[in-house]
Amino acid sequence: MKLILFISLIIYIKSIIGQDLYVNFVPFLTDKCNEQPFGIGFSILSGICINNLGSYLQNDQVTPSSWYFKITEYEQTTIITGYNYPEIDCSGFPEVSRFVYGVECVNSPVIVPINATFSGGYKYSSYYTHVSLSKVPMFSDDSVVRGVYSNVDSSTDGSLDSCTFDNFIYGTVITKNFQISYQFPFDYSETYSCSLNGTSLLKTCVGNEKCYQKKISMMCNSDESDGHTQIFCS
Repeated sequence: MKLILFISLIIYIKSIIGQDLYVNFVPFLTDKCNEQPFGIGFSILSGICINNLGSYLQNDQVTPSSWYFKITEYEQTTIITGYNYPEIDCSGFPEVSRFVYGVECVNSPVIVPINATFSGGYKYSSYYTHVSLSKVPMFSDDSVVRGVYSNVDSSTDGSLDSCTFDNFIYGTVITKNFQISYQFPFDYSETYSCSLNGTSLLKTCVGNEKCYQKKISMMCNSDESDGHTQIFCS
């Protein structure tokens, strides 16, 4: 049975190599990656420079990152290589992370550095990550997704929704009820959640006193500098 599964995996890999693939990072707390997802994840198109990852958190304690993911095959092993560049145009000398496809639960790479603490007092936004490849972007259930799409309209006259999987570039995925606590410039926290009807919500608390919640779901918006954007619950 294991041999059949291994052969099936090789056939699947060979069928997708050369296509536009998404590298998916689903966050977890343990090295089994079999419990409820917890933290900040990503779904990123390979083969192009992705810049400003994390910029939408709009906090000085977040360092936006530029990444380029490359997928190669070596001796029947698929390697996912991530290049983290110092410049927004993916230039300079990158830090390199490599993942073997099929070895899916790994120590989490720091995709976006965030100077904060997280739900439960944890230091990192995730400790382990389930890494996968897919032909379409993948998100953990009941999570708040901020998707970025190319500026190419999905119809010649621009009349159709430009935020479709056909032109999806990357998504930042924050699991339900995940909290980010910042200490600078003052003590406050942000908690992301989804309502029963699928509306994306953000609750902001200043210290332990004043809290307010707002809807952050956003339809396809073409005014963003990094392309069309959309915020929704998965």
